[in-house]
Amino acid sequence: SPPRRSSVLPLDYLEVKPTDEKLRELKGAKLIIDVIRYEPPHIKKALQYACGNALVCDNVEDARRIAFGGYQRHKTVALDGTLFQKSGVISGGASDLKAKARRWDEKAVDKLKEKKERLTEELKEQMKAKRKEAELRQVQSQAHGLQMRLKYSQSDLEQTKTRHLALNLQEKSKLESELANFSPRINDIKRIIQSRDREMNELKDKMNVVEDEVFEEFCREIGVRNIREFEEEKVKRQNEIAKKRLEFENQKTRLGIQLDYEKNQLKEDQNKVHTWEQGVKKDENEIEKLKKEEQRHMKIIDETMAQLQDLKNQHLAKKSEVNDKNHEMEEIRKKLGGANKELTVLQKEVTAIETKLEQKRSDRHNLLQACKMQDIKLPLTKGSMDDISQEESPPENESVSSNSQKTSTVHAKEAQIEIDYSDLSEDLKESVADDDFKQEMTNQQQIGR
Repeated sequence: SPPRRSSVLPLDYLEVKPTDEKLRELKGAKLIIDVIRYEPPHIKKALQYACGNALVCDNVEDARRIAFGGYQRHKTVALDGTLFQKSGVISGGASDLKAKARRWDEKAVDKLKEKKERLTEELKEQMKAKRKEAELRQVQSQAHGLQMRLKYSQSDLEQTKTRHLALNLQEKSKLESELANFSPRINDIKRIIQSRDREMNELKDKMNVVEDEVFEEFCREIGVRNIREFEEEKVKRQNEIAKKRLEFENQKTRLGIQLDYEKNQLKEDQNKVHTWEQGVKKDENEIEKLKKEEQRHMKIIDETMAQLQDLKNQHLAKKSEVNDKNHEMEEIRKKLGGANKELTVLQKEVTAIETKLEQKRSDRHNLLQACKMQDIKLPLTKGSMDDISQEESPPENESVSSNSQKTSTVHAKEAQIEIDYSDLSEDLKESVADDDFKQEMTNQQQIGR
């Protein structure tokens, strides 16, 4: 890259214009020299020379308004770097900042990227731990559900054993007892039937006598003793026997079906009990497995919580350090604010003294010029009357910079003139009042005339 040029300001020969105190009263703006902090203090002269009466504003709008909006233009700069010069030139600002932003150091960018990756990894670990907590809660919920299912299954099993199985056994015993009581009932029924048969036989004998008399000829023709033998013995008795046999078979079939149903129902209940026992055993194994899994997850959670506690402790320690540093910074800011206020007061005092000094120099120049014009010979220990400038004050339309430069040159030349006060009386030497000095000067001028 080409070599850069630098400007060097010699503090001994700098001619600094006095600060315009009216600019400190403008709203929305401050003198740049008032807001700059600098070390060591003796470089203030160079800063005043470089900054002059330039103003700094909070935003671009205020800087433009103060620079070009009044009857007199001022040099202003906004906080974003936009510069408004008296000539109307506007430079700097956000565009320059964007150009400078591209000059970031690649090492700093790499460090930021590494920090971002490290923080991303930490965030991933935290998210994993959080997901594990969610999985643990899910496992705990499943275990709770399985415990409830086991509880309900055991309750249902107990009900089946105590209620349904007992009812089925009771029903079976009842049916077996009823089946065992059928034989005596059959015998009783037979005896009743025999008794009724006897009664019927007696009636039938009477009927037979009548029938024999009526059907005697018919019976002789068909070859039977009587008509009853044909009707009763061959037809009626066979029908009755078949009917009784059918009823008995139906009753037997019904009881067999009922017994088979009860046996099947008992077998189904036993199968259900076996299935429930297997389910209970399976649930117990699942619960044992989940307990082991829960212990493993709890161990992981304990480790994660310990790591999290360590991170929290580190965070609290860092936070405490940051709070301490913030308190120190706050104390420094307070001290700095007080120092800035004292500095502002001192700057105002220095400016007032410089203004008075400039006024004294001007008064001295006027006195020396009056003496030379009136041909008053002053006793000098150094220099001569020829060193006194006779130039008039510059016109108002002349630029301020050229006026200040000429005035500084005249004052510097007259500063080498030293007046001999040895002939003055002691009263005049000790006098420090301007009015007394001016009165004595007037008297001397009248004497000289």
